[in-house]
Amino acid sequence: CSKTMAGAPFDDVLKAIARFIDSKRPQDQVAVLAIRDTAEGYEMVSNFERDANALGRRLADIKCDGMETRLYDAIGGAVQMCGMVSQGGTTSGDAEYIVSNSIVVFSDGKDEGSAISREELNTRISNLPVPIPIYSLGYSKVDPEFLKNLQALSNNSFGIYYPIGETTAAMQRCVEEIQNILQNDYVVTLRSYVPVDGMTYPLKIGVEWPSRSGKMT
Repeated sequence: CSKTMAGAPFDDVLKAIARFIDSKRPQDQVAVLAIRDTAEGYEMVSNFERDANALGRRLADIKCDGMETRLYDAIGGAVQMCGMVSQGGTTSGDAEYIVSNSIVVFSDGKDEGSAISREELNTRISNLPVPIPIYSLGYSKVDPEFLKNLQALSNNSFGIYYPIGETTAAMQRCVEEIQNILQNDYVVTLRSYVPVDGMTYPLKIGVEWPSRSGKMT
């Protein structure tokens, strides 16, 4: 929510986020963080929420008035939120055990005064037991050199970096592509009914694709 984004760029970001929310499935939960001048470096606009209408109302209240962009602190906060919901929920009463999380970032990649460095954040991301992909939409009219920060975070987290460049018109198309990826992902859960013995065993998991085709991957 940096003031440098005020006007059409900020409106385009809000439209892209609204598109993401409108296209989500009923079971999907979305949280929204705004990078603003707070003690943490960001404001929690919404905790994880299934109600698209509630998310839309909270989105409309975001102000574009930030003086500094503590990018790494905000992404670190998003990673922490995803880790909490994966363990069984946040403050939401209907939160469930979530097995798949990802983060979408709209930024020019320039960090200003975060408590953690890019290297520290990347180390946290690398040490996650289950990857949390970071999909970055890099928009900048100032210095494209900073976009490399977003690219590094996306590459390290198994996400994707989208170079938006100087125009924000492509944001909605990129968000639709990200949503398509997320909604076509699946999680394989293995449940063992054999007592744990502390040993290591090789396993092979086959996925039938396309469905009912008899072809195994």
